[in-house]
Amino acid sequence: MAPPAPPRLPTLAVGVIGHVHDGKTALTAALTRITAGQPRTHEQLLDYCERLTGITVLAKCIEYCTERRRIVHWDCPGHPDRCKNTIKALSQVDVVILVVSAAAGPREQTREHLQYARALAVTHVIVFLNMCDLLDSPELLDLVELETRELLHACGFDGDTAPVIRGSAAQADRDEWREPLYALRDALDAAPLRIHDAAGALLLPVVRTYSRWFGRRAGAAQVPSTVLAGRIERGTLRTGDMLELVGHAPTRRGQCVQLRAFDRVVDELAAGESAGCQLGEVPPWEVTPGMVLTSPDALTTHRRVIARLSLPPRTSARPRSSWRGPSAIASGYRPHLYVRTADITCTIMLPDASRAEPGERVAAELVLDVPTVLAGAPGFILRDAHSTVATGEIVELLD
Repeated sequence: MAPPAPPRLPTLAVGVIGHVHDGKTALTAALTRITAGQPRTHEQLLDYCERLTGITVLAKCIEYCTERRRIVHWDCPGHPDRCKNTIKALSQVDVVILVVSAAAGPREQTREHLQYARALAVTHVIVFLNMCDLLDSPELLDLVELETRELLHACGFDGDTAPVIRGSAAQADRDEWREPLYALRDALDAAPLRIHDAAGALLLPVVRTYSRWFGRRAGAAQVPSTVLAGRIERGTLRTGDMLELVGHAPTRRGQCVQLRAFDRVVDELAAGESAGCQLGEVPPWEVTPGMVLTSPDALTTHRRVIARLSLPPRTSARPRSSWRGPSAIASGYRPHLYVRTADITCTIMLPDASRAEPGERVAAELVLDVPTVLAGAPGFILRDAHSTVATGEIVELLD
Protein backbone atom coordinates (compact mmCIF):
# COMPACT_ATOMS: atom_id res chain seq x y z
CA MET A 1 0.00 0.00 0.00
CA ALA A 2 1.42 3.39 -1.00
CA PRO A 3 2.09 5.86 1.82
CA PRO A 4 -0.35 8.75 2.19
CA ALA A 5 0.57 11.97 0.43
CA PRO A 6 2.09 14.59 2.73
CA PRO A 7 0.36 17.97 2.96
CA ARG A 8 0.89 20.37 0.04
CA LEU A 9 3.62 22.53 1.57
CA PRO A 10 6.29 24.73 -0.06
CA THR A 11 9.25 22.61 -1.14
CA LEU A 12 12.76 23.33 0.11
CA ALA A 13 15.70 21.37 -1.28
CA VAL A 14 18.49 20.92 1.27
CA GLY A 15 21.98 19.48 0.84
CA VAL A 16 24.16 18.29 3.73
CA ILE A 17 27.87 18.91 3.08
CA GLY A 18 31.10 18.65 5.05
CA HIS A 19 34.30 16.69 5.49
CA VAL A 20 34.23 12.91 5.49
CA HIS A 21 33.35 11.35 8.88
CA ASP A 22 32.00 14.64 10.29
CA GLY A 23 28.53 13.08 10.79
CA LYS A 24 26.44 14.07 7.76
CA THR A 25 24.58 10.75 7.45
CA ALA A 26 24.07 10.54 11.22
CA LEU A 27 22.53 14.02 11.16
CA THR A 28 20.29 13.06 8.24
CA ALA A 29 19.04 10.02 10.15
CA ALA A 30 18.45 12.08 13.29
CA LEU A 31 16.40 14.67 11.37
CA THR A 32 14.07 11.98 10.02
CA ARG A 33 13.28 10.88 13.57
CA ILE A 34 11.95 14.30 14.69
CA THR A 35 9.98 15.21 11.54
CA ALA A 36 6.89 13.91 9.77
CA GLY A 37 8.31 11.16 7.59
CA GLN A 38 9.76 7.69 7.63
CA PRO A 39 12.25 7.41 10.54
CA ARG A 40 15.62 6.08 9.42
CA THR A 41 18.80 4.92 11.08
CA HIS A 42 22.35 5.55 9.95
CA GLU A 43 22.62 2.01 8.54
CA GLN A 44 19.35 2.28 6.59
CA LEU A 45 20.71 5.27 4.66
CA LEU A 46 23.76 3.33 3.46
CA ASP A 47 23.98 0.69 0.74
CA TYR A 48 25.66 -2.64 1.43
CA CYS A 49 29.02 -1.65 -0.05
CA GLU A 50 28.90 1.64 1.87
CA ARG A 51 28.36 -0.16 5.16
CA LEU A 52 31.59 -2.07 4.57
CA THR A 53 33.63 1.13 4.17
CA GLY A 54 31.62 3.32 6.52
CA ILE A 55 31.39 6.25 4.08
CA THR A 56 28.71 7.59 1.75
CA VAL A 57 29.51 6.99 -1.94
CA LEU A 58 26.30 8.04 -3.72
CA ALA A 59 24.26 11.07 -2.75
CA LYS A 60 21.02 9.94 -1.10
CA CYS A 61 17.74 11.81 -1.60
CA ILE A 62 14.94 11.47 0.98
CA GLU A 63 11.81 13.42 1.83
CA TYR A 64 10.23 14.55 5.09
CA CYS A 65 8.03 17.39 6.34
CA THR A 66 8.38 20.06 8.98
CA GLU A 67 5.52 22.26 10.17
CA ARG A 68 5.95 24.73 7.29
CA ARG A 69 8.02 23.01 4.59
CA ARG A 70 8.31 19.82 2.60
CA ILE A 71 12.04 19.04 2.66
CA VAL A 72 13.83 17.28 -0.19
CA HIS A 73 17.04 16.27 1.58
CA TRP A 74 20.32 15.33 -0.16
CA ASP A 75 22.96 13.54 1.92
CA CYS A 76 26.14 14.37 -0.02
CA PRO A 77 29.35 12.28 0.04
CA GLY A 78 32.26 13.82 1.92
CA HIS A 79 35.13 11.79 0.50
CA PRO A 80 37.36 13.74 -1.95
CA ASP A 81 37.15 10.92 -4.51
CA ARG A 82 33.34 11.30 -4.64
CA CYS A 83 33.20 15.02 -5.45
CA LYS A 84 31.37 14.28 -8.71
CA ASN A 85 28.36 12.94 -6.82
CA THR A 86 28.46 15.89 -4.41
CA ILE A 87 28.41 18.43 -7.25
CA LYS A 88 25.45 16.75 -8.94
CA ALA A 89 23.50 16.77 -5.69
CA LEU A 90 24.33 20.43 -4.94
CA SER A 91 23.00 21.42 -8.35
CA GLN A 92 19.55 20.38 -7.06
CA VAL A 93 19.44 22.29 -3.75
CA ASP A 94 18.45 25.73 -2.43
CA VAL A 95 20.04 25.60 1.04
CA VAL A 96 23.02 23.71 2.47
CA ILE A 97 23.64 22.42 5.98
CA LEU A 98 27.37 22.56 6.66
CA VAL A 99 28.35 19.86 9.17
CA VAL A 100 31.59 20.62 11.03
CA SER A 101 33.14 18.36 13.64
CA ALA A 102 33.67 20.30 16.86
CA ALA A 103 36.61 18.04 17.66
CA ALA A 104 38.46 18.66 14.36
CA GLY A 105 37.12 21.98 13.09
CA PRO A 106 36.85 23.01 9.43
CA ARG A 107 39.12 21.07 7.09
CA GLU A 108 40.07 21.04 3.43
CA GLN A 109 36.96 19.22 2.21
CA THR A 110 34.80 21.62 4.22
CA ARG A 111 36.25 24.52 2.25
CA GLU A 112 35.92 22.69 -1.08
CA HIS A 113 32.25 21.85 -0.55
CA LEU A 114 31.51 25.49 0.31
CA GLN A 115 33.22 26.56 -2.91
CA TYR A 116 31.03 24.13 -4.85
CA ALA A 117 27.87 25.51 -3.23
CA ARG A 118 28.90 29.10 -3.97
CA ALA A 119 29.72 28.30 -7.60
CA LEU A 120 26.28 26.68 -8.04
CA ALA A 121 24.45 29.80 -6.76
CA VAL A 122 23.53 28.51 -3.30
CA THR A 123 23.32 31.57 -1.03
CA HIS A 124 22.04 30.32 2.35
CA VAL A 125 24.11 28.17 4.73
CA ILE A 126 23.14 26.66 8.08
CA VAL A 127 26.08 25.43 10.18
CA PHE A 128 25.72 22.43 12.48
CA LEU A 129 28.63 21.95 14.88
CA ASN A 130 28.55 18.20 15.43
CA MET A 131 30.14 16.03 18.12
CA CYS A 132 29.89 18.76 20.75
CA ASP A 133 29.53 16.03 23.36
CA LEU A 134 33.25 15.29 22.90
CA LEU A 135 34.30 18.76 24.11
CA ASP A 136 33.79 20.03 27.64
CA SER A 137 35.24 23.51 27.14
CA PRO A 138 32.87 26.22 25.82
CA GLU A 139 35.93 28.27 24.83
CA LEU A 140 37.01 25.60 22.36
CA LEU A 141 33.53 25.52 20.84
CA ASP A 142 33.63 29.30 20.50
CA LEU A 143 36.98 29.00 18.72
CA VAL A 144 35.64 26.40 16.25
CA GLU A 145 32.58 28.55 15.58
CA LEU A 146 34.76 31.62 14.94
CA GLU A 147 36.95 29.63 12.54
CA THR A 148 33.87 28.37 10.70
CA ARG A 149 32.46 31.87 10.31
CA GLU A 150 35.78 33.09 8.92
CA LEU A 151 35.72 30.23 6.41
CA LEU A 152 32.22 31.24 5.33
CA HIS A 153 33.45 34.78 4.71
CA ALA A 154 36.42 33.48 2.71
CA CYS A 155 34.08 31.41 0.48
CA GLY A 156 31.72 34.29 -0.27
CA PHE A 157 28.95 33.68 2.29
CA ASP A 158 27.70 35.90 5.09
CA GLY A 159 29.47 34.40 8.07
CA ASP A 160 28.10 36.96 10.55
CA THR A 161 24.41 36.10 10.17
CA ALA A 162 24.64 32.40 9.28
CA PRO A 163 22.86 30.26 11.93
CA VAL A 164 25.28 28.10 13.93
CA ILE A 165 23.74 25.23 15.92
CA ARG A 166 25.75 23.17 18.40
CA GLY A 167 24.72 19.57 18.89
CA SER A 168 25.52 15.90 18.51
CA ALA A 169 23.82 13.78 15.86
CA ALA A 170 25.04 10.52 17.41
CA GLN A 171 23.45 11.43 20.76
CA ALA A 172 20.22 12.83 19.30
CA ASP A 173 18.07 10.18 21.02
CA ARG A 174 19.07 11.54 24.43
CA ASP A 175 16.90 14.32 25.85
CA GLU A 176 19.76 16.75 26.48
CA TRP A 177 20.87 16.59 22.81
CA ARG A 178 17.44 16.66 21.17
CA GLU A 179 16.93 20.41 21.43
CA PRO A 180 19.64 21.28 18.79
CA LEU A 181 17.75 19.17 16.23
CA TYR A 182 14.56 21.12 16.94
CA ALA A 183 16.58 24.31 16.42
CA LEU A 184 17.88 22.94 13.10
CA ARG A 185 14.32 22.09 12.05
CA ASP A 186 13.22 25.64 12.88
CA ALA A 187 16.16 27.03 10.90
CA LEU A 188 15.00 25.03 7.86
CA ASP A 189 11.50 26.48 8.28
CA ALA A 190 12.98 30.00 8.33
CA ALA A 191 15.31 29.50 5.34
CA PRO A 192 14.46 31.56 2.23
CA LEU A 193 12.66 29.79 -0.60
CA ARG A 194 13.99 30.10 -4.15
CA ILE A 195 11.50 31.53 -6.63
CA HIS A 196 10.90 29.20 -9.59
CA ASP A 197 9.17 29.90 -12.89
CA ALA A 198 6.30 27.43 -13.08
CA ALA A 199 4.81 28.97 -16.24
CA GLY A 200 7.80 28.69 -18.57
CA ALA A 201 8.92 25.81 -20.77
CA LEU A 202 9.71 22.62 -18.87
CA LEU A 203 13.36 22.14 -17.85
CA LEU A 204 14.24 19.02 -15.83
CA PRO A 205 17.94 18.02 -15.68
CA VAL A 206 18.19 14.24 -15.36
CA VAL A 207 20.25 13.18 -12.34
CA ARG A 208 19.45 9.43 -12.37
CA THR A 209 17.78 6.87 -14.61
CA TYR A 210 15.89 3.65 -13.88
CA SER A 211 14.72 1.18 -16.52
CA ARG A 212 11.37 -0.62 -16.73
CA TRP A 213 9.91 -3.06 -19.27
CA PHE A 214 6.23 -3.62 -19.96
CA GLY A 215 4.46 -6.56 -21.58
CA ARG A 216 6.49 -9.36 -19.98
CA ARG A 217 3.67 -11.89 -20.29
CA ALA A 218 4.02 -14.63 -22.90
CA GLY A 219 3.39 -13.59 -26.48
CA ALA A 220 3.44 -9.83 -25.78
CA ALA A 221 6.00 -7.49 -27.30
CA GLN A 222 8.23 -5.85 -24.73
CA VAL A 223 7.98 -2.06 -24.70
CA PRO A 224 10.89 -0.14 -23.17
CA SER A 225 10.22 2.59 -20.66
CA THR A 226 12.68 4.62 -18.61
CA VAL A 227 12.18 6.47 -15.33
CA LEU A 228 14.06 9.79 -15.27
CA ALA A 229 14.66 11.33 -11.86
CA GLY A 230 15.53 14.95 -11.19
CA ARG A 231 14.31 18.28 -9.87
CA ILE A 232 12.13 20.48 -12.06
CA GLU A 233 14.03 23.71 -12.59
CA ARG A 234 11.35 25.46 -14.63
CA GLY A 235 7.83 24.79 -15.88
CA THR A 236 5.19 22.21 -14.96
CA LEU A 237 5.18 18.47 -15.71
CA ARG A 238 1.92 16.53 -16.16
CA THR A 239 1.02 12.93 -16.89
CA GLY A 240 0.38 12.44 -20.60
CA ASP A 241 2.65 15.30 -21.78
CA MET A 242 4.79 14.76 -24.88
CA LEU A 243 8.38 15.42 -23.87
CA GLU A 244 11.79 15.71 -25.46
CA LEU A 245 15.20 14.53 -24.23
CA VAL A 246 17.93 17.00 -25.25
CA GLY A 247 21.71 16.83 -25.02
CA HIS A 248 24.52 14.26 -25.22
CA ALA A 249 22.87 12.30 -28.03
CA PRO A 250 20.28 12.64 -30.81
CA THR A 251 17.06 14.14 -29.49
CA ARG A 252 14.45 11.57 -28.42
CA ARG A 253 10.73 12.07 -27.85
CA GLY A 254 8.34 10.19 -25.62
CA GLN A 255 5.22 10.50 -23.51
CA CYS A 256 5.08 10.85 -19.74
CA VAL A 257 3.36 7.57 -18.86
CA GLN A 258 3.45 8.01 -15.10
CA LEU A 259 4.65 10.71 -12.71
CA ARG A 260 5.93 10.00 -9.21
CA ALA A 261 7.04 12.10 -6.28
CA PHE A 262 9.15 9.68 -4.25
CA ASP A 263 6.69 6.86 -3.36
CA ARG A 264 3.53 8.63 -4.51
CA VAL A 265 1.88 8.61 -7.94
CA VAL A 266 0.75 12.15 -8.86
CA ASP A 267 -0.78 13.85 -11.90
CA GLU A 268 1.21 17.10 -11.85
CA LEU A 269 4.42 18.55 -10.42
CA ALA A 270 5.61 22.16 -10.64
CA ALA A 271 9.00 23.87 -10.66
CA GLY A 272 11.04 23.29 -7.52
CA GLU A 273 9.72 19.78 -6.88
CA SER A 274 11.59 16.50 -7.35
CA ALA A 275 10.04 14.22 -9.95
CA GLY A 276 10.34 10.72 -11.32
CA CYS A 277 9.02 10.72 -14.87
CA GLN A 278 8.33 7.40 -16.57
CA LEU A 279 9.02 8.14 -20.24
CA GLY A 280 7.56 5.63 -22.67
CA GLU A 281 9.20 4.38 -25.89
CA VAL A 282 12.68 5.49 -24.77
CA PRO A 283 15.09 2.65 -23.90
CA PRO A 284 17.40 3.23 -20.91
CA TRP A 285 20.61 2.83 -22.93
CA GLU A 286 19.74 5.99 -24.86
CA VAL A 287 19.52 8.14 -21.73
CA THR A 288 22.55 9.69 -20.02
CA PRO A 289 22.45 11.52 -16.66
CA GLY A 290 22.91 15.17 -17.50
CA MET A 291 20.42 15.20 -20.35
CA VAL A 292 17.52 17.63 -20.03
CA LEU A 293 13.84 16.72 -20.21
CA THR A 294 11.87 19.54 -21.80
CA SER A 295 8.85 20.44 -23.90
CA PRO A 296 9.18 19.71 -27.63
CA ASP A 297 11.31 22.28 -29.52
CA ALA A 298 11.71 24.46 -26.43
CA LEU A 299 15.49 24.25 -25.82
CA THR A 300 18.64 24.06 -27.92
CA THR A 301 22.08 22.66 -27.16
CA HIS A 302 25.48 24.34 -27.42
CA ARG A 303 29.09 23.22 -27.67
CA ARG A 304 31.00 26.53 -27.52
CA VAL A 305 30.61 29.20 -24.84
CA ILE A 306 32.45 32.24 -23.53
CA ALA A 307 32.90 31.96 -19.76
CA ARG A 308 34.55 33.78 -16.89
CA LEU A 309 36.76 31.46 -14.83
CA SER A 310 37.91 31.88 -11.21
CA LEU A 311 40.94 29.75 -10.32
CA PRO A 312 41.31 28.79 -6.64
CA PRO A 313 44.33 30.36 -4.88
CA ARG A 314 47.29 28.37 -3.67
CA THR A 315 47.44 27.51 0.02
CA SER A 316 50.27 26.23 2.17
CA ALA A 317 48.14 23.48 3.73
CA ARG A 318 48.61 19.90 2.56
CA PRO A 319 45.88 17.95 4.39
CA ARG A 320 46.71 14.56 2.89
CA SER A 321 49.63 12.97 1.03
CA SER A 322 47.63 12.44 -2.18
CA TRP A 323 46.27 15.98 -2.27
CA ARG A 324 47.46 18.21 -5.07
CA GLY A 325 46.97 21.94 -4.82
CA PRO A 326 45.66 24.19 -7.60
CA SER A 327 47.93 24.70 -10.58
CA ALA A 328 48.12 26.98 -13.62
CA ILE A 329 46.15 26.15 -16.76
CA ALA A 330 46.93 26.86 -20.43
CA SER A 331 45.08 26.74 -23.73
CA GLY A 332 44.29 23.19 -24.77
CA TYR A 333 43.81 21.91 -21.22
CA ARG A 334 40.96 19.36 -21.03
CA PRO A 335 39.21 19.11 -17.63
CA HIS A 336 35.73 17.83 -16.78
CA LEU A 337 32.91 20.38 -16.89
CA TYR A 338 30.12 19.95 -14.31
CA VAL A 339 27.06 22.01 -15.23
CA ARG A 340 23.65 21.20 -13.75
CA THR A 341 23.79 17.37 -13.59
CA ALA A 342 26.03 16.91 -16.65
CA ASP A 343 29.65 15.70 -16.59
CA ILE A 344 31.35 16.59 -19.90
CA THR A 345 34.97 16.77 -21.00
CA CYS A 346 35.80 20.17 -22.50
CA THR A 347 38.76 22.09 -23.93
CA ILE A 348 39.82 25.46 -22.49
CA MET A 349 40.99 28.18 -24.90
CA LEU A 350 42.50 31.36 -23.38
CA PRO A 351 42.28 34.24 -25.86
CA ASP A 352 43.99 36.93 -23.74
CA ALA A 353 46.94 35.07 -22.19
CA SER A 354 49.05 31.97 -22.71
CA ARG A 355 48.23 30.65 -19.23
CA ALA A 356 46.26 31.48 -16.11
CA GLU A 357 47.74 31.26 -12.61
CA PRO A 358 45.96 30.15 -9.39
CA GLY A 359 43.93 32.97 -7.86
CA GLU A 360 43.30 34.75 -11.17
CA ARG A 361 40.00 35.53 -12.92
CA VAL A 362 40.20 35.12 -16.70
CA ALA A 363 37.91 34.98 -19.72
CA ALA A 364 38.02 31.71 -21.67
CA GLU A 365 36.29 29.88 -24.47
CA LEU A 366 35.08 26.39 -23.61
CA VAL A 367 34.60 23.78 -26.33
CA LEU A 368 32.49 20.83 -25.13
CA ASP A 369 32.95 17.30 -26.49
CA VAL A 370 29.18 16.74 -26.63
CA PRO A 371 26.37 19.30 -26.93
CA THR A 372 24.27 20.07 -23.89
CA VAL A 373 21.72 22.60 -22.65
CA LEU A 374 23.57 25.57 -21.13
CA ALA A 375 21.02 28.40 -21.26
CA GLY A 376 20.12 29.61 -17.77
CA ALA A 377 22.76 27.54 -15.97
CA PRO A 378 23.62 29.25 -12.65
CA GLY A 379 27.29 28.27 -12.77
CA PHE A 380 29.70 25.42 -13.41
CA ILE A 381 32.76 23.70 -11.97
CA LEU A 382 35.89 22.47 -13.76
CA ARG A 383 37.73 19.51 -12.23
CA ASP A 384 40.43 17.06 -13.19
CA ALA A 385 41.14 13.69 -11.62
CA HIS A 386 42.62 15.17 -8.44
CA SER A 387 41.39 18.66 -7.67
CA THR A 388 39.17 21.58 -8.60
CA VAL A 389 40.59 23.49 -11.56
CA ALA A 390 38.21 26.47 -11.57
CA THR A 391 34.67 27.65 -11.00
CA GLY A 392 32.91 29.92 -13.43
CA GLU A 393 29.83 31.42 -15.00
CA ILE A 394 28.65 31.53 -18.60
CA VAL A 395 28.88 34.93 -20.29
CA GLU A 396 27.83 34.16 -23.87
CA LEU A 397 26.56 31.15 -25.81
CA LEU A 398 28.19 30.74 -29.22
CA ASP A 399 26.98 27.58 -30.99
